[in-house]
Amino acid sequence: MPTLLMIFELRTYRPTGRRNGDAKVNEMKELTKPFIRTSPKVTVKHLKKYLAMKLEYDRHDDIELTCQDEVLGTDHTLEFIKKTRWHENSNLVLRYKMRNR
Repeated sequence: MPTLLMIFELRTYRPTGRRNGDAKVNEMKELTKPFIRTSPKVTVKHLKKYLAMKLEYDRHDDIELTCQDEVLGTDHTLEFIKKTRWHENSNLVLRYKMRNR
């Protein structure tokens, strides 16, 4: 049985409201191809490594992924995120930013 793939968007973080530390969130570049098709079993950690490689960052641990302004755990899969965090009838959209220190 073939593995089903899912399509989602990976975009830079755009805060819904200004908070302390949000001034630096726009430092990260936008991906040239933000639409990604992959297995729903891919984890946030895999995506962070992918982003670090594509955006030429040294450390993937410095990248945070969010869904609906909620920071995601590294072990969450796309399938889990879509079922528990995304409540829209459109492609899943994840946003990335540098972790606040």
